[in-house]
Amino acid sequence: MSHFAESGSARNNRVALFIESRATTASLQEALTRSGFSPRPLMTLQELAQARAYDHPCAVIADLSLCQRDPGALLVLQSLRERSPAPLLFCLASAEDVPARLQAVRLGATRFVPKPVDADRLAAVVKGLASHAAPTPFRVLFVDDDPTMNALYAAAMQEVGVECRTIENPLACPALIGEFVPDVVVTDLYMPQCDGFELTALLRQDELLTDTPILFLSSETNSHLQINALDVGADDFLIKPLDVDILQATVIARAKRARMLRRSREEFQRVAKHMTSIEMAIDRHSLVSIGDVQGNILYVNRNFCDVSGYSANELLGVNHRIIKSDLHPPEFYREMWDTISRGHTWHGEVCNRRRDGSQYWVRATITPQFDDHGVPVRYVSVRTDITQLKELQAQLIVAKAEAEAASQAKTVFLAHMSHELKTPLNSILGFSQVMLMDTLQPPTTEQADMLGAIERGGRHLLELISDLVDLAKIETGHMGLTMETVSLPPLVRECLALIKPQAQRRGIALHAESFATDTPGTAQVYADRIRVKQVLLNLLSNAVKYNQDQGTITVGHTLRANHCQVYVRDTGPGIRPEDQDELFQPFSRLRQNAQSIEGSGIGLSLSKNLVERMGGRVGVISAPGAGSEFWFELPIAAPR
Repeated sequence: MSHFAESGSARNNRVALFIESRATTASLQEALTRSGFSPRPLMTLQELAQARAYDHPCAVIADLSLCQRDPGALLVLQSLRERSPAPLLFCLASAEDVPARLQAVRLGATRFVPKPVDADRLAAVVKGLASHAAPTPFRVLFVDDDPTMNALYAAAMQEVGVECRTIENPLACPALIGEFVPDVVVTDLYMPQCDGFELTALLRQDELLTDTPILFLSSETNSHLQINALDVGADDFLIKPLDVDILQATVIARAKRARMLRRSREEFQRVAKHMTSIEMAIDRHSLVSIGDVQGNILYVNRNFCDVSGYSANELLGVNHRIIKSDLHPPEFYREMWDTISRGHTWHGEVCNRRRDGSQYWVRATITPQFDDHGVPVRYVSVRTDITQLKELQAQLIVAKAEAEAASQAKTVFLAHMSHELKTPLNSILGFSQVMLMDTLQPPTTEQADMLGAIERGGRHLLELISDLVDLAKIETGHMGLTMETVSLPPLVRECLALIKPQAQRRGIALHAESFATDTPGTAQVYADRIRVKQVLLNLLSNAVKYNQDQGTITVGHTLRANHCQVYVRDTGPGIRPEDQDELFQPFSRLRQNAQSIEGSGIGLSLSKNLVERMGGRVGVISAPGAGSEFWFELPIAAPR
């Protein structure tokens, strides 16, 4: 049987899981999948037995507490390890369960894994071992001035699949190491060119052989000599004549440990390099400091010094209070220290003080580090300078306040202006009506037309002013509502009667079948009746204005959950999608009709605000050439 670096197989990525805990199984499945494996949970002994034919899994993770309940499971595990090539075997048990740990040894487990299981760590170990599972023969270098003994030793090791090189002159070893790096060096103690002690010191000068096991061969039984060999860096002392089985077992055991040590060192270097790159990335962009449990500074990076204005010498050994500002109350810092003292990570934004007295803001994460007993011994703080962000936020707050003040001033101005305009406008309307009704000196036809135009323009202006007043009241929060149960059918019929003369002048037909009768309990909403009437009249007026001659207007409703939706549908030209987003903005009018149709552009905006104030919402469904449907929803009135 050949002996290789690892007995696992790298031919597949399948991992069999035989674990009692479902939570552990789930976490391992997730971690192994992320590491590129295909885990398969096995919950019965029969499944575990079938795993022998399961495309040769590269690894088996078995819970010994589950196996020990049935001796047959242990036999299955043993048979798995006897396969060629054998899968990696990881045995799970409590660290205090010594019999289980011994059982793992007897099964030839690749690793014993204590519970509770760190899934990510175990997945990394499986990945590391599986990646090195290709059958690479061990390498052994024999150094002896007797060519016969060299040949004998090499033949014995080649029988078990070990690759061997032999050298009679020990001084030729350094030149050979460049092309043949051994896992184990076996050297004679006494040789003419140099002895084994000198050769060991010579080989240890090469970085490739710093940790390579070196075994001495000698017929010497002097214990002081053996101790000297160990002192100069040898790993074992074998006494001649040497049994072949002992030579094979010793060399292979040393070679296995050497490879494991080399892999561990390579993995450590890889992790260290990765951690260094992470540290450099953090150090480049963050303010990093480490403090003890009293808050005294143990370490600061360059960014910390650059932002705070202090040098490292000024900060080390000084309490973190040196950068404390007076912006936060004592409770803020008390909560921070309570959090990290209990072993939790603290996140938050802190205002600190620079050396020159100015303030700067950081977004900080403070993480405790613990001793072996779980007690915090130091705190690592990683901060991001957010001073510019805070300044921008402050500017936005000021700009928002200024915009709100300007909007409030505009609204107050509109309210006062509207009030001042109403008085003379009412006088104009009153005098125009008096002149139209003068029977003593009736106006001529031309004068009557002019007075009629004055009256119509005045009324339009009065409606505009009333809308402006309502809009101003809504924006200032002074709009009062009288909420009550409102029956929609009579209200809709009343609005249709008011709009009918305007519709008849253009031959537009009005339909409202769903509001023809007053069925008790139907179409009742909780709203302000006057404001609902105002919204509905606005939608109907728009439907007449933007409709085609001889067109149709349909008013209807649908009940939706706790709301009643009222719609006004016309047969007008429709509205382009790019125009629909602007419809409910104040003073916005459709571009294609703005010049030809009378209107102020605030009716829909006012309607939207009124409906939303009553707990509803508004919307439109339209497309060019398909007419438009404007709708609003209001809460259904609760039954009495």
